[in-house]
Amino acid sequence: MKEPKFKGFSTKTNQWHFGFGYYINHYTDKFKAEKGITDNITLYTECSPVIVEMESVGQYATTVTDIDHTPQELFAGDIIRFRYKGEWNPWSEPMVIEWGGDEYPAFDVKGHSYDCNLLSLFVKSGEYEIEYLGTAYKNPELLTSYK
Repeated sequence: MKEPKFKGFSTKTNQWHFGFGYYINHYTDKFKAEKGITDNITLYTECSPVIVEMESVGQYATTVTDIDHTPQELFAGDIIRFRYKGEWNPWSEPMVIEWGGDEYPAFDVKGHSYDCNLLSLFVKSGEYEIEYLGTAYKNPELLTSYK
């Protein structure tokens, strides 16, 4: 079984951090008002715990070879698009990877209406190229055509 892997963005360091677990910090309203903070997440990394933005945290989904032929780790919250044998197709609009939850316990791309797991289909078939575009946290404008 693979060890869980997560990533999250820290506004203090202005960079992404990768870790193996996290803790959700729920503060009282009084404490948040006094300190000028919001609820956040402590991401446990190999070096030390790092406070990251709650909306930025994503769990590892898969590793793919992107259109530049380099390995790319994909996490929940990442924005990707697919290309079939070098041709852009209807699925080429930017899509975000998300966890399906208890009713659909798998990673998939959000917003499609097909009776299959598109992420798994496209990754495993070997006939699709995947382009990593960014994250929904840092690049929400990439999803405007998608929403």
